[in-house]
Amino acid sequence: MTHRFIIIFFLSLLFAGCANKPRRVLHEPEKRLGTHGKTPMLFHSALYYPSGISLNFPGYILGIEKSDKKKITDNDDLKITGLPETGLPQRKAANEIVDKKIMYVSHIVRYYGKKFGRDNCALYNAYIQPNNIETTQSIPLCDGVGRTPIPPKQAYIKSWYALDQLKKILKQDISARQNTAGEYTHIVVTVMGWNTVQEKAVRNFNSIIKNIKQHAGERFNPLFIGVTWPSEWVSSWIKPLFVGASFPTKKLDSDEIGLTWLGVFIHDIIPEVNDDLPITLIGHSFGARALSVATCAGPAIYRTDSPIKKRTFDDLSLINLQGAFSINRFLGEINNQKITFNKRCTNIPRVFLTSSKYDNAVDKAFWSDYTGSIDSYNQFCKDYKKNGSANCLKTDSLGNIETVYNNDSHIFLIQADKLINRNAYLTKGGAHSDIYRKEHGNFLWNLITGKYD
Repeated sequence: MTHRFIIIFFLSLLFAGCANKPRRVLHEPEKRLGTHGKTPMLFHSALYYPSGISLNFPGYILGIEKSDKKKITDNDDLKITGLPETGLPQRKAANEIVDKKIMYVSHIVRYYGKKFGRDNCALYNAYIQPNNIETTQSIPLCDGVGRTPIPPKQAYIKSWYALDQLKKILKQDISARQNTAGEYTHIVVTVMGWNTVQEKAVRNFNSIIKNIKQHAGERFNPLFIGVTWPSEWVSSWIKPLFVGASFPTKKLDSDEIGLTWLGVFIHDIIPEVNDDLPITLIGHSFGARALSVATCAGPAIYRTDSPIKKRTFDDLSLINLQGAFSINRFLGEINNQKITFNKRCTNIPRVFLTSSKYDNAVDKAFWSDYTGSIDSYNQFCKDYKKNGSANCLKTDSLGNIETVYNNDSHIFLIQADKLINRNAYLTKGGAHSDIYRKEHGNFLWNLITGKYD
């Protein structure tokens, strides 16, 4: 009897402790959206720390997440068109996009670049829910933004509203700065790759823009939009196996982002807010994959009776840093590709793709000749007179660029062995993530300004 009493006593203490376990501020709305797990919550961390996880210059974070379709949609919310010119008829496009879970815009944060994160605010936040005043305390909504809570079932369809909000504010932002010392010089959209949680992505955004600014000075004052997405799986007990196993899923997820909200942003939002600013899209690894699909294939989702028209851009540079996708999407054989770029993405004037022999990630782990692999560069540039499909460039250790062969193509393959050859802090894959040093800022600025002749 005594033993039984002791067991009951300790069990009661245990359950009492569980009952009193503190919850995160956003736990309830996270649970309703299905983003309360150890990994999903990492992709809206900026909502918890609007000053700590923050751009250190003016700009925007567009947060895309993934939740169970049944939790965030009604029957008529999903409208998908085929993109037959990219190898995706309607059924195939739907298979790329619709799964048990689907992508949606969960938050958009505006940063003012002020000390201590002053005035940072949310243009849109799907985590503010009815009867839960606590959720408004993590990050304030921007002035003029409606306070109406967003039911979880409307999270997908309200993504269109979120992008409408962003479009309106971007227009105002550009207009307010015209003919002032803070006038924007470029529009820059950046997307990071596999296993990059939001906190890390924001750090990387800060590094990339700072390094470009260091070389460009006053000639570079970008309207910046960083896009984050659920690029990682985590398992505490078999993490190495789980991370490796996540590759096929995250590969498809990056395509899905391009076919959905990133594609909508590129083709439906940017043209509406921009008159004459040059556009630069910077993607790394799977982020390069997502941006390439978004730009060259275009969005397959729409909200009205008419699909979104894929735009042609007069002044846009698509910079793929160590891209994690097949070179055949742009060049070479395309028979086995699910997604191909019609006419080699001639709706934009410039496509840059770096490669390095020191990138072990695209060389070994991805089971294909990806654009970041030196094999892809050699395939078309080792005997460039025979394979005259692209321009061939190379860069020195400082980021200066030299033309090896000019084929008058809009596609530029860049051999970057002398520039991309270090192991970045706490990363794997050799030099796969070596894109954050000051020399890379010089390199990117040279691409942006056309200093590669």
